[in-house]
Amino acid sequence: MSSFNALLLHISDQLTADQLYKVKYLYMDVLGKREAEKIFQGIQLFQCLVERGELSQHNTDLLSQRLKQIQRQDLSDKLDNFRTSDSTSSQPSQEEIVQVALLLLLSARSPSPHRHLGPGSSLPCLSVGPSASPLHSQTGHRRRCDCGESGTELA
Repeated sequence: MSSFNALLLHISDQLTADQLYKVKYLYMDVLGKREAEKIFQGIQLFQCLVERGELSQHNTDLLSQRLKQIQRQDLSDKLDNFRTSDSTSSQPSQEEIVQVALLLLLSARSPSPHRHLGPGSSLPCLSVGPSASPLHSQTGHRRRCDCGESGTELA
């Protein structure tokens, strides 16, 4: 079972019948009355929302908002914390994307095979060219480049 499904199961187990009724009501525009009447457990609701594209591992905002509306801030926080931990572990930050784009732009405009972004940067240098070993990716394999700067080796 994926960690996301385990979290949804936990949230489902924590909802009372009254709270489930309220969440179904808040999703009535998505579910419709007939579908809502067939749902007796939170996990059934979540499965229906996943099938309709309203809920996914990367799309939890609306469920989080609805949990807050029924006064279950604790469950909303668990969902938000999951989303935050999942996105930070697998996705590069906006700053890292911009830095890589800048490095690629600089390397394309300059004959020098080595670039530095400067102190404090998470991507301090980049080697380019056919014989250079590329540095700095999200893989986490550490090495030192020829200039002595610490970097991250591309996989």
